[in-house]
Amino acid sequence: MKKVLALVLTLVLVSSAFAIAPVNHNATLIPAKTSLLSGGVAETLTGLSLEYTLGMSKTNLHAKIVMLNRNYTFEGLLHHYLFNWNDIAMGFTYGGEAEFSTRRFQISPVGMWNMSYELADNVSFYGGLKYQIDFGTSWGTAFVDHDMNLYLGTQIDVAKKLEVYLEVQPALWNSATWGFIGVNYYLGNKSLKDGLNVE
Repeated sequence: MKKVLALVLTLVLVSSAFAIAPVNHNATLIPAKTSLLSGGVAETLTGLSLEYTLGMSKTNLHAKIVMLNRNYTFEGLLHHYLFNWNDIAMGFTYGGEAEFSTRRFQISPVGMWNMSYELADNVSFYGGLKYQIDFGTSWGTAFVDHDMNLYLGTQIDVAKKLEVYLEVQPALWNSATWGFIGVNYYLGNKSLKDGLNVE
């Protein structure tokens, strides 16, 4: 586990400094009636994210706020589990985000393909593809932009209901490479296999 932690931390630290929002989610849903509180920072410690996930029947509702250099991003997403393939959970996410600052405003529909694999009881890996279309205005000029990132991360249990996450988002198209570190705290049952997505 030390080697896994060292590898992911290295990837986070060598990524560039344009962090906006962590994905911090895998295709394995948290159980219904369970909540998850998360907090994290970009690898440069310049961005702060606060997140809340609510377990619902066969889906998760995920909301977050990210504060970075006087920019505020609000994001709301619905996560769905789809199926298992060779012990890899597959899922799909959709929703949107809004970004505000003194000189910029944008709204963005967001779609994600999620995958996750449980290496051990206390270590899981997640990853996928995040795509969004940005509609907005900057310095009074309207724009439409497309962003696409891969995301790769790990969640490591450090206590009964507490886990650390490490994540990188390599840029694919019109975006920036990002890195994040944070913690997840479960309110309710921590078990991730309570009948929601086990075939």
